[in-house]
Amino acid sequence: MKSSKAIYYMIISVIAFALMNTVVKYLNNFSAYHIVFFRPICTLFFTIPLRYTSPIFAAIFAFLFLK
Repeated sequence: MKSSKAIYYMIISVIAFALMNTVVKYLNNFSAYHIVFFRPICTLFFTIPLRYTSPIFAAIFAFLFLK
């Protein structure tokens, strides 16, 4: 069961990266500076929850593994 879930997530990530690269290729009227500026901002919305919750998970795993 777990391997099928991992395969599902890998397929979704491949599709997402392909779509992102396709959209970037079709942005001819924007300069490279605009694309380089806005591309990380879009991914920031996905990574903010992961960076702000990492200390919580680090404390939980330290408690569980290190006692």
